[in-house]
Amino acid sequence: MKHLSTWLAFGAGSATTAGVLWLTAAVYAQGGYQNAVHVCVAGDGVMRVATGTCQPGQRSLYLKKAGEEIEKADEPDDNTQNDKRLADLERRIKILESPAVTRTTGRTTVVAPFEVVDRSGRRIFAVEEGVVVSVYSGSRPVAVIKATDTGGHFTGYSTSGDLQASVGASGTRSGIIITEGGAERIYVGKQESGHYGAKFFSKGGGYVAAIGQSLIGTGLAGVYDSDGSPRALLRTTDDGQHGHISVHNGQTTVAELTVGQTGGGLLTIGSSSGERMVTAGVQPGNFGVVQAGPSSFGTAAGVPLPGSYISGKP
Repeated sequence: MKHLSTWLAFGAGSATTAGVLWLTAAVYAQGGYQNAVHVCVAGDGVMRVATGTCQPGQRSLYLKKAGEEIEKADEPDDNTQNDKRLADLERRIKILESPAVTRTTGRTTVVAPFEVVDRSGRRIFAVEEGVVVSVYSGSRPVAVIKATDTGGHFTGYSTSGDLQASVGASGTRSGIIITEGGAERIYVGKQESGHYGAKFFSKGGGYVAAIGQSLIGTGLAGVYDSDGSPRALLRTTDDGQHGHISVHNGQTTVAELTVGQTGGGLLTIGSSSGERMVTAGVQPGNFGVVQAGPSSFGTAAGVPLPGSYISGKP
């Protein structure tokens, strides 16, 4: 407030000098020095009634006598505007003197929590305890940055609040999450197992599709029904050497396609209970064989039972 006091003192002195000059001008305008009071103004600004000629270095002025009509000076055109400016100045001084604001060389520190508003008082963004920064659109936050002991993330919201997208890292997980109506719909990132992948969810929360790394580090893709039950899976064999496609009825595998022992293709079709009914593949002599069961896949005393069997010509 010291600067404000100095400014006020300066303004008062300027007003006094301006008044003297105006009075002097009024004397000249109304007929010279008649009925005027002659004063001498010293270098220190003190006025004294002259008894003769002013001393060297002093200024000679003529003022109207008390009681004579003096033209009223013009008043400010808009006192209300000046009051607003003064109130705004006082508000800014209070902010600068607030204990939440500290200054060191080259930087300013503001202690949370605090918020920033526009001239109409509408909130723009807020910094809250717990290392949270919120950016607002109207009365609703549309972007939030948050830090925790295990990481941090950024979340963007639609103005309706129904959709949101988050990106961040926490603990052993990192990635992007898209949420609709409070339910997670898409996740892309690093799993807790250390492998990477993308998962797509139904409104009920079950898997509907997934792609990424399997537990052995090879590729994996899956298609699921709305309840999260697998319908088709694309992966590698357990040794990671060949591809493998399976079709499922609920939790039961009803068809598989992979690489057989000869290096050719091998198709297996099962019943609704998962029992093998048909196989089609390539034999070592490089000819195709189709077997239809179930009796074709049974044995008696270690000897295959007769059944439906089709063999191509070598």
